[in-house]
Amino acid sequence: MRLSRPFQDVSTMNTLLNTAEDLALEAGEPMPGPEHLLLAALRLPDGTARRAFGRLGADPDAFGAAVARVHAEALAAAGVRVADEAALDTEVARNRSPKRGAMRATAPAQEAFQAATRHARTDRSPLLGAHVVAAVAGLEHGTAPRALRAMDIEPAALGEAARAELAA
Repeated sequence: MRLSRPFQDVSTMNTLLNTAEDLALEAGEPMPGPEHLLLAALRLPDGTARRAFGRLGADPDAFGAAVARVHAEALAAAGVRVADEAALDTEVARNRSPKRGAMRATAPAQEAFQAATRHARTDRSPLLGAHVVAAVAGLEHGTAPRALRAMDIEPAALGEAARAELAA
């Protein structure tokens, strides 16, 4: 992959991927998914991911809670009832996998990350949070699109907002 600004892009990629992995591990998940990439993009210092949400009048800080709510609803639909949140936190901590070298991610997260880097190359821009937002918003299925819809955000509209932020 040819990068527009190699050192800046590598730094952003490291920050993005490491943060996504940390967020997944904190949630008790062995590998980050697209929702973790989006949460990590919202923490990038360039601010473009947060501004993309803002273009829709949406609170970017509400995305994490929406992800948690979608996960809880999925567990409930599967018949899993969590009566004691402290017990769940203990169980998650017990089952947390430590980091093991190169980052691993779910196939949809890898797809979203590759799409984000392609967007950056096409734009001849450094990799920015809004590239990740646009890529994740392009996914049809999974936790991230369900969480966005739970926030009353249509993923396609968020993708358009991210592209508008990149064009600004």
